[in-house]
Amino acid sequence: PPAEQAALFQIQHLATQGGGYLKYEWVDPGNGQRVNKTALVRIAQPWGWVVVVTNTDAEQGAILQQELARYEATNQQDLADVLAALAVALAVGVAASWGFSRWSGKLFQRYHRDIGEHAAALQLSEQRFRTLIEWSPEAILVHRSGEIIYVNPSAVGLFGASSARELLGKATSELIHPEYRQSQAERMRNLMDGATQLPSVQSRFLKLDGTAIDVTVQGTSVVYDGAP
Repeated sequence: PPAEQAALFQIQHLATQGGGYLKYEWVDPGNGQRVNKTALVRIAQPWGWVVVVTNTDAEQGAILQQELARYEATNQQDLADVLAALAVALAVGVAASWGFSRWSGKLFQRYHRDIGEHAAALQLSEQRFRTLIEWSPEAILVHRSGEIIYVNPSAVGLFGASSARELLGKATSELIHPEYRQSQAERMRNLMDGATQLPSVQSRFLKLDGTAIDVTVQGTSVVYDGAP
C-alpha cells in the first residue's frame, strides 16, 4: 500500500542521515484503520545495521500513564509505611517496658532497612520514568501555577528553542495562541481543582519566534520535585 511504502522510504532515508525519530501513518492489520506511529531509527555500528523500534501514539500514551501511576503509587506506599510504623511504635510504647525496648529496636532496624530498600526502588522508578520522558518523541512540559518548570527535548524542538533554558520560567500563556488561552486556562483550573487527567483536545500554540503551530494537548496532574 502507498502509505506503508512511503513510511518505509522515510525510514530508509532517515537511516542514511544517521537515524532519529519519525512520525508516520500505518494501517493497523487488526482492524484495517490508519493509526499514527512513531519510529526510533538507529544505526548499529560497526555492522551498519538499521534498527527500528516503533509504537503507536496510543501505546506511547499508555506507557507514560503506566509509569506515572507506578511512580505515584511508590510515593504513596512509602508514606503509608512510615505512618504505620510510627503508629505501632507509639501504641506499644505507651504500655511497654524493658522487653519492648529490645523488640522495638529490632523493629526499627528492620523498618530502616525496609525504608532503604523502598528508597532504592523509588530512585530506580524515578530514573526509569525520567528516561522515558526524556526519550519520548512527544513534547512534554511541566508547569506549576502557570510557570514552566520542566521541558523535555521534544518540547524544546517543538517551540523552536535552542535549549530548555529558553523555556524554563516562562508563563505557559506566552506559548498559547491568544484564541486558545481562555480554553487552556479553564483546563488548567480543572487540574488544580482535583482532576487527575483531561481528555486530548486540538489547540494552537506559539513558537518562541511567534509562529503558530497546531497541536494536540493532553493534561495530567503529576507530583514533580515533591510538589503538585
